Amino acid sequence: MGYEDDDEREERRQKEKQKKDRRNNRRRKQEEPSED
Repeated sequence: MGYEDDDEREERRQKEKQKKDRRNNRRRKQEEPSED
């Protein structure tokens, strides 16, 4: 029954990673504006 805990932990880790990635992407965009 520890699977659910692992899934929750993984989901939380993914969300944290997305937050960090989004923050890094925003910073990167400010440094060098991409051509969209």
